[in-house]
Amino acid sequence: MKISIKAKVFCQGEQCGHIGCVVINPITDQVTHIVVEDDKYPYKERIIPKEFVKNTTSDSIELSCSQEEFLKAEEFIEHWYVHVDKALGLYPARRHVYLPYGWPIKESFVDISHKRIPPGEITFHRGSKIEALDGTIGEVNEFLIDPGSGQITHLIMKKDRLWGKKEITIPVSEIDRVEEDTVYLNLDKEGIKALPEIPVQRNF
Repeated sequence: MKISIKAKVFCQGEQCGHIGCVVINPITDQVTHIVVEDDKYPYKERIIPKEFVKNTTSDSIELSCSQEEFLKAEEFIEHWYVHVDKALGLYPARRHVYLPYGWPIKESFVDISHKRIPPGEITFHRGSKIEALDGTIGEVNEFLIDPGSGQITHLIMKKDRLWGKKEITIPVSEIDRVEEDTVYLNLDKEGIKALPEIPVQRNF
């Protein structure tokens, strides 16, 4: 089973967005949620439990919910609009003027955002850097998932002509840690070159 980050997402045959990232449990290596980005303005991101994934192909995912149910799903990014006095500890901002136009603004607020990632879980984005013990080797592009257990078994690295392979599949057991948008491995570049090639099934 393969999940492509940026795969198109459909609700009952109608496209509702594309994969922005996946959320996994780092203890079990299981995908728990997918984050779907709208294709149209205002481009909201919605977090969808894996249980709603009905069918997948190499470049698409079909959800079991309707378009209306999808639009009611919880947004991945939660926003709080906090008065600048409370957010930044500044002096009272009763009145501001934006130069050079001189338009008075009576109130000032700060948008504080937070990703709704379940406690103890992590996200993988397309383009997340992959760091070997001796330097950067590429970017996360896709995942291989065991269809029986739902566990991620391998990361698929973005194509790089320097490696002489079309796809580099890296076992998740070789991941040391994930920080922000970077995946750190327990392997060096020579160890990665020695990894066996894993056949990738394109439709599942």
